[in-house]
Amino acid sequence: MTKSGGGKRGSEITRLDRANQVARMFVKGATRRDVLQFAAEKWGMAPRTTDRLIADARACLVADFDSIDRKEILAQLLSSLSLIQMKAIHQGDLSVALGCVNATAKLCGLFLPPPAPTVNYTSVSMAPPASPPPSGNWVQTLQHRDD
Repeated sequence: MTKSGGGKRGSEITRLDRANQVARMFVKGATRRDVLQFAAEKWGMAPRTTDRLIADARACLVADFDSIDRKEILAQLLSSLSLIQMKAIHQGDLSVALGCVNATAKLCGLFLPPPAPTVNYTSVSMAPPASPPPSGNWVQTLQHRDD
């Protein structure tokens, strides 16, 4: 039901605003318990009502990413990692910079997954298969130096 002006009712706008607040809390690391306490203190909400609000908040979070293409998400993540890496290098935090390099390589598929164990009827072998790694993966061709 809407107002005569075609807009949303005040109670629906309030519910959506509260759902967005709860969604922001989840993004910042809040737990269900945190949200229950916040809703009780700020809005006087009962736990069951808050659980419905939490469901709305989670639906908002899903909707944010539901329409985004995989390439768009990858580009956004790579851009974020690049910025973090640049700031980390500038601040001299090389462990964070290296973490960004590793995360970037993983997102780009430059690391091979560990080999799957092979099974026969008498034994299990955890050794990698005898075939060489697939071509095009330059990370596997790097030589390891013991200094």
